[in-house]
Amino acid sequence: MTFKPERCGSSLASAASCGDTPGIELLDPEPAASPGDTSAGLITPEYVKSDQAALVGFVRQYMSFLKPTTLNRMIKAIQKPQNKLFNRLYPEILNVRDGSYICLSNDLWAKGKSQRQIVDAVNRQTSPAQLQELFAYFTNPLRLCDKRGREYIGPPPLERVVNRGHVVLTFEYDPDGNQREFLEQQIRWSIAGTDKRCRLDVLYDALCEFRDFRHLEVVWSGNKSFHIHVLVDSRHLARNRFAGEIEVPPGAYPEVPDGLLLRSGLMACWSPVEHIIRQTLEIAMPPDPRLKEPDRYRRTPWGIRIATDHRDEPSKNILEAPAGTRIPQIVTCSRTRYADLDHPNHIAYPPPKRSTRPPRKS
Repeated sequence: MTFKPERCGSSLASAASCGDTPGIELLDPEPAASPGDTSAGLITPEYVKSDQAALVGFVRQYMSFLKPTTLNRMIKAIQKPQNKLFNRLYPEILNVRDGSYICLSNDLWAKGKSQRQIVDAVNRQTSPAQLQELFAYFTNPLRLCDKRGREYIGPPPLERVVNRGHVVLTFEYDPDGNQREFLEQQIRWSIAGTDKRCRLDVLYDALCEFRDFRHLEVVWSGNKSFHIHVLVDSRHLARNRFAGEIEVPPGAYPEVPDGLLLRSGLMACWSPVEHIIRQTLEIAMPPDPRLKEPDRYRRTPWGIRIATDHRDEPSKNILEAPAGTRIPQIVTCSRTRYADLDHPNHIAYPPPKRSTRPPRKS
């Protein structure tokens, strides 16, 4: 598949016959070519592999306002693509056995954030390497909607947030002015200085102080901002659901129920992490507060953004690319934390246990 910036975005038509959800199974990623070749077993978007020259040409054409070092950083991100977050999320994209899915979407206004789009993609035998190109947005795991006829029916997404062992906390900073200057600053977060370390290395170290931190990934939105994705292990919030020995923070409930209580708890965890990010990366503006909602859409790594007409809304297309241009959501940082978990603090800290003692008599 060739990357053609001028081609309009893809959309998935509904399958002619959309069978019931329990019959759906996702295709497995291609296995590693040999036991020692782990890279072959990872999902890399097909369009990124097939025509890097076109992607590099896009960056050179539409991001020429950047300083040479910054421009080269984006080119290197294309030439050596990273995609670890999506590989970690992929097994939960459609989990029929446990009744959950991750809402992948190419439409911010899709009705109810149901599983329709991912079910249609599976019915069309879409390969794992094609999913990210089709869907610019994703959410955290949600409970499956019921299917009645051709419609998917269920409570609103905020009531369907479920714990499938991880949660993605996402942070975005949108400037009102000096948009190209701030874009440059964000890209330079991943450029090492004379000490061989970049600002994102410092942020990674700060996040490693939390026992449940698992992965840091930074994704260009295709316009003026980046989405900073922080993957957090959430198994300790519902340890009876997952296999193995899982430590629960002292003084906390062993289980946090899905739905509104889980959602509000995850939203409370968002602000302390945001404070660390803003301080570490020296960001002078407030974040987009809507992204604290776990069911809110966020940018898919290597998804495709479709440019709007910059003459109508300059802030929505600072590249000034023609309307309809396909813009890759490039990943500039993807770093997994594998070991050194011996820290007492948790990002996702469950609420304290209520006292079982009767109240004192006055």
